[in-house]
Amino acid sequence: MAYKISKDSEAELRRAVSNFNSKIKRLESVDREIDIPEKANITAIKERVTNKWELNREIDKLERFTQRNAEELVQNKAGVVLSRWEFENLQKEQRRLSARLTREIERYGNITPKAFGEKQSATYAQMGDEKLSNLKARQRAISNKSLSKVNREQLKSLQTLINKTNANYRSTKKQTYYDNYLDGSLLNLGYFIGYDEEKLQYIREKLGELTPDQFIKAFNEEGALRDMQDRYAIMHEEGVSPDKLSEEVTPLLDEVYNNIDKIVDTYK
Repeated sequence: MAYKISKDSEAELRRAVSNFNSKIKRLESVDREIDIPEKANITAIKERVTNKWELNREIDKLERFTQRNAEELVQNKAGVVLSRWEFENLQKEQRRLSARLTREIERYGNITPKAFGEKQSATYAQMGDEKLSNLKARQRAISNKSLSKVNREQLKSLQTLINKTNANYRSTKKQTYYDNYLDGSLLNLGYFIGYDEEKLQYIREKLGELTPDQFIKAFNEEGALRDMQDRYAIMHEEGVSPDKLSEEVTPLLDEVYNNIDKIVDTYK
């Protein structure tokens, strides 16, 4: 469900877009070296924001461009030229995502996973979990680059990583991930290996009793549910045989089926 913007916020967004696009129109007639972004689109902004904080960031970004000299070009020590506005946007996103990833690393690393409701002996941080390692690598890649020194190739790499990280956060919202797992990963994997359909539907129905928040907690803590997602990813690799994958997945699904009541009751 799209984020519902209040009337006051809608008016504020429209003013910001109008002022932003008006400045672009004025700059298009100026015969000097400046950097002009594309005009803003209200519909596109409303489609991509999912909460009040994201909307405020979009409005702030638009308003900063209307400030004096925001469009003027600056050059860093490596000779990369961008507008003041673009450099400032990248700096803000770099700091924001670095802080967000740091918080996620700390939260996720402190989770003690469970096996069918029973806590294991170590946290993900103590286990050297792969997801945690990936989060740390992404955080380092974003935070360790100094915008005052990056060359053009490094800047492009940083911009791509920032965009992918933002897209990843948007696409893995709890409800979307919940729906995709239950009706995508779980069912498709079961059908692919020819697993018992009644058992598969029972697992699906029981997990469907959890709210998205409860499911995400269960997914993060229950190794079996995460293993299912890993096997689903393998399913899409070229040349994967249903029979061979079934040797790994069938015992895993059987374990989940035999313990699904306990799992669901633990997280309700």
